[in-house]
Amino acid sequence: MARPHKQGLSYFPHDTDAANDGKIHSLVAMFGTEGYAFYFILLENIFRTENGRINCGKPCEKAGWAKAIGITVEKFNSILEIALEVGCFDKVIFENEKVLTSNGVQKRIESILNLRSKDRKRKEVLSKDNTKRKRKVKNGKPLENSWKILENPRKTPVFHTENDMFVVFYDKYPKKEGKKDAQKAWNKLNPDEILVKIIMQALETAKQTDKWQRDNGQYIPLPASWLRGERWEDKHTIDLPQPDQPDDGNWFLDSYGIKKMKGT
Repeated sequence: MARPHKQGLSYFPHDTDAANDGKIHSLVAMFGTEGYAFYFILLENIFRTENGRINCGKPCEKAGWAKAIGITVEKFNSILEIALEVGCFDKVIFENEKVLTSNGVQKRIESILNLRSKDRKRKEVLSKDNTKRKRKVKNGKPLENSWKILENPRKTPVFHTENDMFVVFYDKYPKKEGKKDAQKAWNKLNPDEILVKIIMQALETAKQTDKWQRDNGQYIPLPASWLRGERWEDKHTIDLPQPDQPDDGNWFLDSYGIKKMKGT
């Protein structure tokens, strides 16, 4: 029996200073901790769905969410009105479809679903290749633990191994010290495809910070220390070119809003 496809996400990033976000700050300023709980309890439920949306139009649906948060329906409606006004959720989609979601949620859901789809296709290819096998025979008898591919017109694709992914990480890491120790930290971490992507994105962000670029990289931690400390979860502030200061044309913002140099 095939394993059922996973629905939604098991976790999503939650910055330690999330309360200082302008949208969330407005909710907290007006409704206190109830505004904070309102936003993140709904966000948790949104990310658990496959399409990153929850229904919130019918009175029974609002009553259910109000109970889950621990507030009255009247308070729920008051907070919802402000949350839509400040942009916590997409107001146009809510008015047209009576569902709660946002552009940021949709982008993250789409990214994760694409990764899962690629992983399923990889496993399907490997599974098909493994079914086209037969035992090798010598003197009319099958040999123990000896299998060969019966027919496989396509060359079996080569996928990244754990060591391959570490090589890519170490090649991108600016401080080339303690490679053996870094390899141990990587192996102990044993990141899956999704975490590898998060690590590499965080590394590119860290490389652009003033701390890492100052004094020829003197303050860049060793790669092993960076991995063991899970420093990919650090929050960085990057100075982008000001509107009145023309860009030199060598930088661009990727789909995650990260400033990168062209050609990297």
